[in-house]
Amino acid sequence: MKPSQKSQSTFPGLAFVVALVLSVLASVCIAAQPAPERKPNAEPTEKKPALFQEKGLFSIASPAEGFSWQKIRSVTQKDATGKEVSAYVYSCTKSGGTDNLVLTVELRDSKIDPIRVAALKGGFNGMYKSLEQGGFKFLSTKRPDIKTPVPDEVPFSIHAQSPDGKEIFLQSVVVFGKEGKNIYTLSAFTSNRETSRKLFDAAKKSFRETPDKTEKR
Repeated sequence: MKPSQKSQSTFPGLAFVVALVLSVLASVCIAAQPAPERKPNAEPTEKKPALFQEKGLFSIASPAEGFSWQKIRSVTQKDATGKEVSAYVYSCTKSGGTDNLVLTVELRDSKIDPIRVAALKGGFNGMYKSLEQGGFKFLSTKRPDIKTPVPDEVPFSIHAQSPDGKEIFLQSVVVFGKEGKNIYTLSAFTSNRETSRKLFDAAKKSFRETPDKTEKR
C-alpha cells in the first residue's frame, strides 16, 4: 500500500537519512549472499559492547562485535512555522561489512499528538518514496500506527527488493523523548531478516535517553 500523498512531516529529518542509506543499500544488495564459512555480522559476542554516548541526548551500545557508532552529520532546517530545528545523524557499521544502523535525533518538541503523527508519517513516507524512486519493489510493509494518543515508541518496517532482485530489510522505531523533547529514530538496514532483527533488537535494548536540562546544543 502506497503512502498518502497528503502526509507531510513538519521537519523532514529522515529525508537525509534515506539519501544516505540508499547509497549503502546498493552495497548491501551486492553482498546479499555471504560465503558459507563466514560468520554473520550480528553474531553475538561475549565481550562487553562498546558504549557510544552523546552528552545530554542519549547513549547506545554497539549491537555486535566489530560494530561501532559515529556521528556523521548535523543539519538545521526550518519547520512549518519557520522555526529552525537541528538534527544529528549517527551511523553504526562494521569494517568490511554492509549491515548498517542509523540513529537520527531531532531537537524539537515531541509532546503533542499532531507533531507525533506528522513525524511518523514523514518518516515512513519519506523512506518508502525514496526506495520507490530507487526502483525497489515492496514485498511487505508495516506502517507506523498513528492512532491517538500516540505512544512514546512506534515501530515500522519495510521489506523490499532491489532492481536486480536482491532483498533488503528495514526495521525502525521512532522514540518520542522524555518531557516532550526530541524525536529519536533508530533504523537497521540489512540484506538478511534475522541479522536485521538481531542488530535492531540489540541496539534498541541498549538505547537510553539522557536528557540534560542544563546543556544547550
